[in-house]
Amino acid sequence: MILDDVGEYLEDNGIGTLATDLFLGELPDDPAAAVAVFEYAGGPPNKQAGTRTPGVQILCRASDYAAARIKIEAVYQLLGAIGDEFQDTAPGGVTINGTTYLKFDEVQDPFPLQVDQSGRQILAQNYLVTY
Repeated sequence: MILDDVGEYLEDNGIGTLATDLFLGELPDDPAAAVAVFEYAGGPPNKQAGTRTPGVQILCRASDYAAARIKIEAVYQLLGAIGDEFQDTAPGGVTINGTTYLKFDEVQDPFPLQVDQSGRQILAQNYLVTY
């Protein structure tokens, strides 16, 4: 499942700890600083190539804008390097739990999404993921 795979990859690369400050399909009120991974509609499958392109959204919440921006930038650098032939990290994609993820295409730069009811900043980043 893509959420589990992305969560595991983020955890393995130091973005957070699953069920502690890194969550899949939810962003609970606590802790104040947290990262969440969500699925959303992506692109159509490429039947000729045998690939799919779901959408993945990452939310980073923190008490202040600077902390949220630093965290979302770390995610942006990590996921954006997957399948990028100009990066040394994972130019041919990554395999997680038997699924090879060829590319994480950024839909846009990270952006401020909202300030929650507790005054915490939430920044977002959307990807189209090819596997």
